[in-house]
Amino acid sequence: MFQQSYVVRAAIIGAVALVAACSNPGQSGGSNSSSASSALSAASTYQTIVDAQGNISKPKDFTTRWSHIGSWGIVNENGEGNGIHSVYTTPDVIAYFKENGAYPDGAVLIKEVRAAEGADLTTGRAHWATDPQVWFVMVKDTQGRFPGNPLWGEGWGWALFKADAPDVQVATDYQADCLGCHVPVQDADWVYTFAYPELATAAAKSASTAGGMASMSDGGETIAKPEFTSSGAVKMPVDWRKWIYVGTPLTPNALNGGAAPFPEFHNVYIEQSAYRYFQKTGEFAEGTQIAKELTLVRQSENGNDATNGSSGEVSGQGYFQGEFQGLELAYKDNARYPDEPGGWVYFSFGHKAEPYEKTAEAFPTEACNSCHEVNAATDFTFTQFYPVLRAAQNGN
Repeated sequence: MFQQSYVVRAAIIGAVALVAACSNPGQSGGSNSSSASSALSAASTYQTIVDAQGNISKPKDFTTRWSHIGSWGIVNENGEGNGIHSVYTTPDVIAYFKENGAYPDGAVLIKEVRAAEGADLTTGRAHWATDPQVWFVMVKDTQGRFPGNPLWGEGWGWALFKADAPDVQVATDYQADCLGCHVPVQDADWVYTFAYPELATAAAKSASTAGGMASMSDGGETIAKPEFTSSGAVKMPVDWRKWIYVGTPLTPNALNGGAAPFPEFHNVYIEQSAYRYFQKTGEFAEGTQIAKELTLVRQSENGNDATNGSSGEVSGQGYFQGEFQGLELAYKDNARYPDEPGGWVYFSFGHKAEPYEKTAEAFPTEACNSCHEVNAATDFTFTQFYPVLRAAQNGN
C-alpha cells in the first residue's frame, strides 16, 4: 500500500482495514436476528458484488447509503500516501459485529482514500479531503469459495480500484498487493477494527473469548467455526486450551504391546458455543469444533515401571502427563464437506512437540471416519470417554 514519513497519531502504514457489509446497500437490516442478517448479507454479496469466478466489483453509492465507521489521516504533504482514508460498511454488518464480535460471511469492507490539502487555520495546521485516489475492498468469505484464486485468501476477497478507471479492479495477487499492510492485525481477522469506535468495544470483548474465529448459526445459537486458507486448509484454532475440557483418554504403549496407535494422553476440548448447543440439544451443531491435544506419559526421574509404564509420584503410582506432543481437530460441517460421513473431517497440526503447524489439510475419509462411525457413541464422537459431554447429555 502506501509509505509515508509522518502519520497523524496513526501507527499503521496506509493499510486501513475496510469494513462494508453486503446486504442491500441503503437498507438498515430489518431482520429478526443476526444470523438472518448474515445470511442475507452473504446472499446479496455473492449475487451483486462478487461473480461466480470471484471477481469483485466496487459497491455503488456507498458514501451516501452505507455507514462511515472511521477515518485515518496520513499527513505527508509532499510525499506518497498523503490523504484521508475513510472506511464504510452497512448497518446490518455493524449490528452483527456488535452482537457477535466477528464479521459475517458476505461482509464487504470498503476504504476510500482521498488526497488531502493542508493550511494554517485558526485551530492550527488542518488537513481535509479532496479528490478520490483509490478504493480498497475486502469481502468476507468463511466458506473458502474460490480456492486457488489469487485474490482470495485468509478468509477474505481483496480488490483495488484506482481513480483513473474507478470501476476496473487492478489487484493481481492479494499476498503481494494487499496482505503486507494487514500483517499487524492478522490475529484480528486482518482488519484494523480497533480504529473504528463503533466496533472496537465488541472486537475487544470477542478477542478475549472467541480467538478471532468466524461464526455460523445453528438453531439460533451462533457457533464459532474455524478459518480456512484460500486453498482449503484449516487454520490452527486459537486458545483451544480455554475451550470446554471434556475428558482425557489414555492408551499407553506399555499396556498395548509397546505399539499403541495413540500412546499419549488425549486432552479433549470442545469450543464453547458448540458445547452450549450440545448441552441444550444433546446434538453436535453444524460448525462444532473438537480439539484433541496429545501429551506424553511423564518419564519419572526415578524411572517408570518396566511392566506397565507407570511412575511413582507424590500421590502414588500411576500415569502422569509430560510434554505436549501434538494437536488435532475434528470439525462438523455438512455444507462444506457434503461427502464426508456425518459431515465430520479431521485435521492434524503435527504429531510432535510445539510449535504446531499453523494450517492442516483434512485427513482422507478412510483414515478416521470409519473408526469413528463404528465405535463412537454419539455422532462420530467418543462421548463414552468424555464425562463432561455425558453429563451434558443427561441434562447436567
